[in-house]
Amino acid sequence: MGRLGALSKGDDNQLSADEKAALDAAKTKALEELPILVRAAKQYDTGKEFNPQSEQLIDEVTCLLYGALNLDEQQFGQVYGVMEKIQQESKLKGLSKDTPPADAAAAMKQVMDQFKTEAQSILTPEQARIFGEVISHFELKPGNFTFNFNF
Repeated sequence: MGRLGALSKGDDNQLSADEKAALDAAKTKALEELPILVRAAKQYDTGKEFNPQSEQLIDEVTCLLYGALNLDEQQFGQVYGVMEKIQQESKLKGLSKDTPPADAAAAMKQVMDQFKTEAQSILTPEQARIFGEVISHFELKPGNFTFNFNF
């Protein structure tokens, strides 16, 4: 859904008639599947708490990017490695789910900025363009990580 949202923001004038039709069909299919996605997300997120030091968070975000950006195996490993490195740096800085909100907000912004910079160096130009859109839908706040989208 995030990838589709990012692609939908592109210039349709550069697409052929077949590409425009395929994009419209993908949007329609995505909208038809939206209730299923919303139900699954609500079930999945029930009782979850964000922990910047969680291995599960690394798995989830890397898998989300794998699908959204169509990463190959090498890129998947590299993105995972970037996230592990940032997680270690966060631990060294003392960032945890118990960090006071005022301190956590600035630290999380720094973490996201570092992740954006390092991850983009791994991606192709097309993936980097989509990544820029997809990452803008990440909401990282003290105690909470979510992903929202629209198209």
